Amino acid sequence: MCLICGAPEGEPHFGGICCRACAAFFRRYFHSKKVSKKCTCKERTIKSHPCRKCRVEKCLKIGMTPEKIQGGRDRNTMDHLQMIPSGSCSPSSPPSLLTARIISRATSNLEFAYSNWKQFNRMRREVGGITYDMNIYDLTSLTKIDIELTWNMVISMFPSTRKLEESDKAALLRNFHMKFWMIVPIFDCIENPEFYENTKEEDHKNMMVEFYDGSFEKGKELTKKEIVRIFEPYWGSFYTKTVPPIVGLNLEKEELMAVLWLLFFDNGFINISSECLEMCRNIRKMILRELKNYQTDRNYDEMRFFDTVETLDIIEKGEQKFMEELLVCEMHNVRIHDDFKAILKENKFLTPPLMCLICGSEESEPHFGGTSCRACAAFFRRYFKSKKENINCTCKQRQSRSHPCRKCRIEKCFSTGMTPDKLQGNRDRNSIDFLPMTPSGSSSESSPPSLLSTQIVPRTTANLDFAIPNWQRYEKMREKYIGGIMEWMNIYELTKMTETNYELTWNMVSIMFPSTSKLEEKDKSALLRNFIPKLWQIAPIFDCIKNYDYYEKLNDTQYEKMIVSFYKGSFVEGKELSNKEIMRVFEPFWDSFYNKTAPPIIGLNLEKEELMAIIQGYTNISLECLEMCRNIKKVILRELKNFQNEKNYDEMRFFDTVETLEIIDRGEKKFMGEMTICEMHNVRLHDEFKAILMENKY
Repeated sequence: MCLICGAPEGEPHFGGICCRACAAFFRRYFHSKKVSKKCTCKERTIKSHPCRKCRVEKCLKIGMTPEKIQGGRDRNTMDHLQMIPSGSCSPSSPPSLLTARIISRATSNLEFAYSNWKQFNRMRREVGGITYDMNIYDLTSLTKIDIELTWNMVISMFPSTRKLEESDKAALLRNFHMKFWMIVPIFDCIENPEFYENTKEEDHKNMMVEFYDGSFEKGKELTKKEIVRIFEPYWGSFYTKTVPPIVGLNLEKEELMAVLWLLFFDNGFINISSECLEMCRNIRKMILRELKNYQTDRNYDEMRFFDTVETLDIIEKGEQKFMEELLVCEMHNVRIHDDFKAILKENKFLTPPLMCLICGSEESEPHFGGTSCRACAAFFRRYFKSKKENINCTCKQRQSRSHPCRKCRIEKCFSTGMTPDKLQGNRDRNSIDFLPMTPSGSSSESSPPSLLSTQIVPRTTANLDFAIPNWQRYEKMREKYIGGIMEWMNIYELTKMTETNYELTWNMVSIMFPSTSKLEEKDKSALLRNFIPKLWQIAPIFDCIKNYDYYEKLNDTQYEKMIVSFYKGSFVEGKELSNKEIMRVFEPFWDSFYNKTAPPIIGLNLEKEELMAIIQGYTNISLECLEMCRNIKKVILRELKNFQNEKNYDEMRFFDTVETLEIIDRGEKKFMGEMTICEMHNVRLHDEFKAILMENKY
């Protein structure tokens, strides 16, 4: 981002980072004989650039230096120009200058991409015989055809990809193929909105059953009712959380193509070479520039660009759900073609660290040569220590939510790689004579031994229960330090509280998790710096939940007053913005927060314990601190799961709660964009808060 004018395409120029237009201005300024002594910003229109004086001051502030400008070039006179007039090939003819015209911004790749995509789909239907009634096994059997057609589409669009090594080509295709399974149905929903809007619940269930029916291993088929019970949460998540936000944007064909190629050339992959990584960055940069050009030519709102790019996050979250669905398919004996399985195994999708492939529990770890939860590991150990034998499968006689029978469960254990050879031998039993137990209420060694009565201990949620009063204490101390309620404080006054927030946050952390007291100062500082911007998202979200009725009844006048009062009094003296200008500049960021960040979290109706679980990585901490963070996070997630199980909540609620972290992260990115805009419009931020932003390189 250009820190001078706010344009999204910033790159190195003359020692600073700015767009090409501001770089050209900087060069002209020092080559020109014009001198600007006075600021004329107030005489200019709202949407124009700042005056020459202010603009060059911003250039110098971000590090641009006139010493890095090249010297003036020799001009070519008319005598040196060997030009041939239109329609003539004689060099002796008088020169003809072409008429000047404004060339439209380049969007050639996006325009060509849609015809390429249509050809890809036509070839897919002709070669693969794609139809709407194919089941999951039939579709996965087309993996090789899909990959070959995808690569043909890539090289026709971007010929430079032909130079890639085979390993990079294979890695890009493997990484993209899972996203491809999300893109195709999303594009189909966009092209056929009426069909999906008019689909009834029963038709939706039939479509789901047809997708899995015929793909089960022989003798292990599920009934229609069981298919719906197991897979409906994943289909429901796709058609209620993934598709609607994208369809609701009403993206045009060229914008959809930009999303497609941004997903393919993702430079976040770690299994590609540095040359391939650089090529992906360059192509993504070109696509983003063309997307911006396309939307600018059509006079779309600036927020549309950010909304379009955000669809990448939505699709990637949908991809995670799809991977979970494939794991559930494996657990319920759904056949998937070997070509498709090979992609999954190469990308190591089938061995996630947090899911047991035997029972589906979120917590798994290495046991006896395989990966499973502790319960399944204990079953495996007992199976070979016990004298029981199970020859027949009794799954159909068991309750739907119970574990599979011993025969099927042990088969699943073997399929994950567990072997009885790695079991420890029997231990010597301690007889009752060797146990010197003292009965309750007695200290006499001669008293008979007393065994405590057994009882079912409830699942622990101690940390979450303790977190609620701890957070309430934090809020009271925060209000006490500022001497009142923060409701009408402006941004400068709030950023002055940075040091107070630091101290109060660390006190809360050290009380909750005493092991953090052993951290080094640099790790402590890094954790706090990383968390403070998130605190600026969490605090207003919690306030929205606490005062839901107030925010629901908020009218436009009150909303405008709230925004204006947040910035009034924070501007540099003499450079204040009017109420109208404040609303024009900052309202999009507030709308994004109150329309996209807060509602999904409020809509979950989370309880206090679940909200506490949300308050909890990073690349700027040591390995010891990173390991501690992982362990604490694992404890919190386990307690969150326990709390929800005790309340008999649906399993999907756990995933929805964890997804709020991603919503807050997206909100944090918007907030950082808002801080950049504040700097551009001379909004004062306290130095302590600025230091956090600078250290985090925001």
